[in-house]
Amino acid sequence: MKNFAVRFAFSLLLLNCVCVASFGDLLVGTAFDGGVRRIDEATGADLPNNISPGSAGLQLTSGVAVGPDGNIYVSSRGTGEVLYYDGETGLPLPSPHVGGRDGLFATLASLTTPTSTPGPLRFGPEGHLYVSDFGGQSVRKFNATTGEEITPPPATVFVGPPAGLVFGSDGDTYVGDFGSASVLRFSGGMPSVFVQPTSGGLLTPSSLLFMPTGNLLVVDLFGDQILEYNPDGTFNRQFAQIEIDLGPNPPPEADPSDNPSDVVYDRDGNLIVAVLGATNPS
Repeated sequence: MKNFAVRFAFSLLLLNCVCVASFGDLLVGTAFDGGVRRIDEATGADLPNNISPGSAGLQLTSGVAVGPDGNIYVSSRGTGEVLYYDGETGLPLPSPHVGGRDGLFATLASLTTPTSTPGPLRFGPEGHLYVSDFGGQSVRKFNATTGEEITPPPATVFVGPPAGLVFGSDGDTYVGDFGSASVLRFSGGMPSVFVQPTSGGLLTPSSLLFMPTGNLLVVDLFGDQILEYNPDGTFNRQFAQIEIDLGPNPPPEADPSDNPSDVVYDRDGNLIVAVLGATNPS
């Protein structure tokens, strides 16, 4: 398994996020810098045309996704917004909202929901954008063309902030619940518990990913592990233990940590794990 770890200063619920673009690059959010690094998935080397820190007002990057249009969508936790950028150049795109500044795609925080803060985000099978709302403790849904919210967030069913989310082949949505150390399943909008609280030693489900076998991988941020669950939600095994590895030449500002925060398959079917702290690719 390839394990690419990227520099990240630790903060609770400020997750390092990673995704693979259609053009094969890794896109890794750097929270405190307020940017997105573009990395070669084969070598781990930095590539040009990344999203510069603070671009379009980006603050505290907490989610990254590539849309069906090939553009890059980023959660700006510090401003309560989702921003978007050209997939090739990394430059802000014109806002779909009248009078909106370049780069502004959607706004979560408002006078009625002032505590809303976007986290992990994914595009659903129908093409719309789903965003975990840390502060509002809900999952929000936005039109992928207009940036307008499709339906208001339902009454919260999460004990703590919702973290990673993923869509199953069954059409259901699966969301990690930090507060209950569980994974919820939404079928037709109705929630049920899919992975029982603390099953397999789960502490903090920060990211979810379905394997080709149909099993679910759950990244356990503070458990320093990745756990695997069967298609019925029962515990299968500890898939991986994440350990500190600074490599032979760690940078002087290294903040070592073994906390995994996100996971993705590369084009060759290998798993790439983002961790909090500073390490070299291995």
